Amino acid sequence: MQVRTLCVALGLMAASALPVPVSAGTTNYFYDAQGRVTGATSTTASQVGAYFSDNADNRNALSHASLPAPAALYLMNAGQGLLRNQTMWSQDGRYELVLQGDGNLVLYGPSGALWSSATSGTQAAYLVMQGDGNLVLYDVQSKALWSSQTSGNAGAYLALQTDGNLVVYSASNAAVWNTGT
Repeated sequence: MQVRTLCVALGLMAASALPVPVSAGTTNYFYDAQGRVTGATSTTASQVGAYFSDNADNRNALSHASLPAPAALYLMNAGQGLLRNQTMWSQDGRYELVLQGDGNLVLYGPSGALWSSATSGTQAAYLVMQGDGNLVLYDVQSKALWSSQTSGNAGAYLALQTDGNLVVYSASNAAVWNTGT
């Protein structure tokens, strides 16, 4: 499995009190052992796609999705998510949730890493807060790699709090999962 990254555009610094870094948008391509593209994610287009090759080595699209960014820097509602190399910040800017290029979902604080999904080295492509209340990390072929196991909580949302805790709250604002940080 090879991963190649291509810079496609320069990002602009947001006018904000939060420490939002200037970064280049990237497209990550995933290849099989024969050098064929098996998936791609784009941080500039907020899209993810997975591909397969048929018996005649013709590439076909398996799935393709777009994810809207979180509504606020610190909240993620149903249908919103992160792609590789995208970040969610706490309201005070001290804590950061990032879906890293290596496939690991990591929560960072002022002293370093606080929590991770332990999915480093995978083809993790996107994190989504689903309508059923489950927070799920998927690979390029839409296979679940990690989840908060909180399905059955329609209307749930994810919050990155200023105390460093990442929490899935039910529609009635009850905590149903957290990182314990």
